[in-house]
Amino acid sequence: MTLLRGIYILTALVLSNSMCFGQINDTLVLSTVEIPSTRLPVYSPGGKVQTIDSAAMSAYRHKNIADLLANNSSVLIRDYGTGNSSLISIRGLEPRQSQVSWNGFNLNSASLGMTDASLIPVAALDNASIAFGTHSTTFGTSALGGVVMIGNDIPEFNQSTSANIYTHYGSFGSINSGIDLLISGKRIESRTKVFYGASDNDFEFRNTALKDNPITNQTNSDFSYYGLLQTFSFKLNTNDLFEAGLWYQVYDRNIPPVMTVPESSASQKDSTIRGYLKYRHSFRNSVLTVSGAIMNDDQNYNDPEHLIRADYDIVNTFAQADHVWNITRDLIWSAGISVQSSSADFAEYAESQVRNTAGIHTGIRAKINERFTGSVSLRKEYTNIEDPPLIIRGELQYQSLGKTLGAHISGGNHFNLPTLNDLFWVPGGNTSLDPEKGYTAEAGTRIKLQDALPEFSVTGFFMQVNNWIKWFPRDNGLYNAENISEVRSTGIEFSLTNDIKTGPLAHRAEIRYTYCSTQTLNTDEPFADDTEGKQLIYVPEHSGGFNWMVAWKNLTMRYSHRYTGRQYINPDNTSELDPFQVADLQMEMKVQIKQHLIAFHFDINNLWNEQYQVIAWRAMPGIWYQAGVNLQLTKTKNND
Repeated sequence: MTLLRGIYILTALVLSNSMCFGQINDTLVLSTVEIPSTRLPVYSPGGKVQTIDSAAMSAYRHKNIADLLANNSSVLIRDYGTGNSSLISIRGLEPRQSQVSWNGFNLNSASLGMTDASLIPVAALDNASIAFGTHSTTFGTSALGGVVMIGNDIPEFNQSTSANIYTHYGSFGSINSGIDLLISGKRIESRTKVFYGASDNDFEFRNTALKDNPITNQTNSDFSYYGLLQTFSFKLNTNDLFEAGLWYQVYDRNIPPVMTVPESSASQKDSTIRGYLKYRHSFRNSVLTVSGAIMNDDQNYNDPEHLIRADYDIVNTFAQADHVWNITRDLIWSAGISVQSSSADFAEYAESQVRNTAGIHTGIRAKINERFTGSVSLRKEYTNIEDPPLIIRGELQYQSLGKTLGAHISGGNHFNLPTLNDLFWVPGGNTSLDPEKGYTAEAGTRIKLQDALPEFSVTGFFMQVNNWIKWFPRDNGLYNAENISEVRSTGIEFSLTNDIKTGPLAHRAEIRYTYCSTQTLNTDEPFADDTEGKQLIYVPEHSGGFNWMVAWKNLTMRYSHRYTGRQYINPDNTSELDPFQVADLQMEMKVQIKQHLIAFHFDINNLWNEQYQVIAWRAMPGIWYQAGVNLQLTKTKNND
């Protein structure tokens, strides 16, 4: 009854219009005050958020978001090989402790707790950004290391109708093609994205697991995918906007053997359908957003050699309501509710399982004076299985009057729910698991003295996670899920960015570096003395990258270089992967024909032919090539 009463009261507050404003875009300008219509700028106004620029989104259209993030951010990708799973790790935490959010909805698997980034083609997206650090009050569970926010553009209406047709061919029989179609009227807008990709993926590699390290070809590694993303937007009137979206995709791949195994016949098919509805209403001093979604993810795994055939079907439903008020010129308040139901029908569970989660959250952002802004946010979630703690986050932001210097400091606690596999898998699942929880602190600064000078930023972070969930063998030899560890992650992120434009010549250079120490403080698992104080596996202490883009008239060149330091592959840190460096080169030439545009592309991937492994004994390709053409047709809008 307490839960129902709390949700009822907050629902009344969220849906009320006694103090109201609003607009169609993410940010409303009222007089000279900007008011966000989403909760992140309220709950974390000064936190580290990186937005991938539109030029990079376009350059990586024929790849997946794992490639995009690896080459354009300090996010680490645990890549199991081209065409295979790619998992996201932020600030030294596990992939299940970072969230991927699509148009505000959590994409992380309810069974595994993570998102496979290889299954998300950039072709399906319009934008991508990363909110680094803990954002549990904003996004709920799995938002400890950070949140990758992907989505589709907010409609602008009454724009030119356009079609973007592209195709790329490359090494190993690879092909990526698609079409983007925009139809925009005064009150209705339609965006259609159709995409297809395939590859034989039979690249050569040096097998370091065999005697004399012979050169061999990757086998059973071909893959293909196709999909459709459709959005409709309706501007009912000046104050009301309705959106609907559908994302359908099928990804079919064979799973190659690791280097230590001669062959594999395993395969996997992932079929996904996601749909959402969103309604936004603008009042006088606030904006109300109500949305819902349903997502069905079906994975079919087949391994004839080991007599395994399994089908994993998960259905997630979401309902959310957020209301953001402009109380005064310097005070913004946000409140909301969210409900999620996750059902899984697995043969490995004793029976079909459902987890229902209801969350309430609120936050306030206050401009203290011309230089300082502060925020406080809270969140409480309830489930039919666990009892997550109350989450509180506070932040203080400084901005100099000339905006040449910025700084922020934040802190709070966090939580992460056990996955359905952790709870119900037979054997080994444990319905008595507690949520992972802990606390975090972060401080950073940004300096840009003049437009012609580089921008410097540095952020230090600290996170502790208690009740860390691990699967480990008991005396009977079976693996069991237990809350057995305490883990601490500390580090520093540094970046230096410079943009210069002189006449027809423009260039952008970025250097980034991350130091991350993620260690087990104490654990109840066997051989604890060998693992306490040791770096977690697949978390490099040192990583970084360099990006350089230069454009002259209709020619553009992009060079990206990333470094990954030593990674340990066992908990006692006695075995490791060598550091590696991978570079990519992209070249583009554009030809303008009236209002239409043709762009020719040529990519050299792994430019220096580095032989490396991201995951132990998983082969990665050496140097390989892609070439393509993009045709953009535009029908100019006649406003007469």
